[in-house]
Amino acid sequence: MSPPFPLLPGGQNGRRASGGCGEEGDGMRVLLLTGELASSLVRKYSKVEGVEAEVVVAPVPVATFLTPSLAVRELEKRGTRGYDLVLLPGMVRFDPSEVERRIGIPTYRGPKHAADLPLVLEKLGEVELSKEVPACELLREEARKRAERLLKEVERKAGENPGRGAFLLDGLGIGGSFPPRVMAEIVDAPLLPQEEVLERARRYLEEGAEILDVGMVAGRSFPERAGELISLLKKEFGVPVSIDTFDLEEISRAVEEGADLVLSLDRSSLGKFDKTETAVVLVPPRVERGKRKRELLDLVEEARKRGFEKVVADPLLEPLNLGFLDSVRVLAEVREERPELPLLMGVGNVVELCDADSPGMMALLAGMGMEIGVSLFLTAEASDKTRGSVGELRRARDMMLLARERGSVPKDLGLDLLFFKEKRKREEPYDPSPEAGAKVLEEKPVETPLRLGGSFFRIRVEGGEIRA
Repeated sequence: MSPPFPLLPGGQNGRRASGGCGEEGDGMRVLLLTGELASSLVRKYSKVEGVEAEVVVAPVPVATFLTPSLAVRELEKRGTRGYDLVLLPGMVRFDPSEVERRIGIPTYRGPKHAADLPLVLEKLGEVELSKEVPACELLREEARKRAERLLKEVERKAGENPGRGAFLLDGLGIGGSFPPRVMAEIVDAPLLPQEEVLERARRYLEEGAEILDVGMVAGRSFPERAGELISLLKKEFGVPVSIDTFDLEEISRAVEEGADLVLSLDRSSLGKFDKTETAVVLVPPRVERGKRKRELLDLVEEARKRGFEKVVADPLLEPLNLGFLDSVRVLAEVREERPELPLLMGVGNVVELCDADSPGMMALLAGMGMEIGVSLFLTAEASDKTRGSVGELRRARDMMLLARERGSVPKDLGLDLLFFKEKRKREEPYDPSPEAGAKVLEEKPVETPLRLGGSFFRIRVEGGEIRA
């Protein structure tokens, strides 16, 4: 494999095509070859200050159909005189060296996706382009930083133009053009020691939670404890805190202590709860899908008439195989009928009640919620299987937000949820030096062969050591 080629301004490491009009230090002139389907996006993202980029569209739908001969023909038809280099799509299936040899201009792999073009073009004087590795992979760290900047930009723009239906929870924007917020429930909080409540809250915030949800105990009433927990978390962390219960005494005490959001009120409890400036989440009765949307929207209207200004609707997301698809439909239908109404999507039960690893499920659920336009995601870490779900949900939310802003699929964003698998095979040499001086244990034969044939070692990690 040939090494990547450093590219400096003015084509110093390559050859400017004969007739080039720029001297060293002039802006780069670049030809971008692409297929028909991506051409509009390539044109959109090729506008970068200091780089003159010309888009050449080959008569193929996608880049993978390009051949060296076709690439050369289209580039020569356009004319290469005066250009510093050619960037091919990152997913072409041939060596760019053949194109370079025939047209006489340095030719490299560009990024796989058009949305990464600005980053590549901005870095032309600094990065080392390659004929084997797509430019986006060379710029992963830059992609991560760019993702962080884009997420901050989304927040900034939302703050300047919140949009219809938006409101604030202790300074945190909800609904409208604000990103969906991540809520983390502290399950059975009244039963936990204070130190444990604080430890969990701190961990959830470090993992990316934006709202702490005090989960009460179903069937038992702890109104004083509810107030204490709200006061404790507000004082300790200074973030929005919600109370998660149907118990009106617990709700009232929590509101008195400064709860920012109430989860949840239904038709029965709404009629018994006094008007408050605290935001409330409304849930419908568990009726069939055809009636659930109407029941929920009628409840929202009733709350408005009673003077509640900060209202969030929660159609209740059901577990898989128990009405999940129907409840997703209700979410989408409510959003379509009332686009300004903030929606809550509780994903915790869906993940908890499925024996599958949570990262992928979180990504899919967050993607669905982003397409629907929900305003709040709620999850919990109620078991060992779901430990880490808060961080996974936050990462999933950020990925889907980036994909939406880029107008792309949630791939090659600078962020991912690939914990157990790699996107591509990596060959890494094995270093035996750590084994130096290790004691070698030889397997001893056993009199009775094991049922599976032969004997075996059980290897585990315990106390920071690998034991066999």
